[in-house]
Amino acid sequence: MVELFSFLQVYMKSHGTVLKSSTASILLAINPYKWCLHHPTLYIQSTVLLYCDMDTDGGGWTVFQKRLDGSVGFYNGWSSYKYGFGNINSEYWLGNEKLFYLTAQSNYELRVDLSDFEGNERYARYDSFRLGDEATYYELLLGAYSGNAGK
Repeated sequence: MVELFSFLQVYMKSHGTVLKSSTASILLAINPYKWCLHHPTLYIQSTVLLYCDMDTDGGGWTVFQKRLDGSVGFYNGWSSYKYGFGNINSEYWLGNEKLFYLTAQSNYELRVDLSDFEGNERYARYDSFRLGDEATYYELLLGAYSGNAGK
């Protein structure tokens, strides 16, 4: 398969982001399972390391996918995409299950940044973003589009 881009970064941003006043991008450990509205009795002692980008488009973005140099293979099976893979310091996918629990707790926006091998940059932004649970095959629900990447 031929890659059409040299850089891909996918972000989500809560409408109630608590890090808006921060000026530096940071790594943040959270427990996305603790207060899930869809499963109010669920409590799992598990933390997840998230990268919070405070520079892009006003800041407050959680990066849940990053591809830079092909060092991590993204041609993986269901289980890998369910639980996540890669290294948060380089290339990674956060995991569908974590994204489901995170997006079930708040209203999120989605931003996708791309650049091709010639340095041309594009982005797509959606005013709402949610991922369904595994029973829905992690259905992607998106709101209104804006940006210059096409629809």
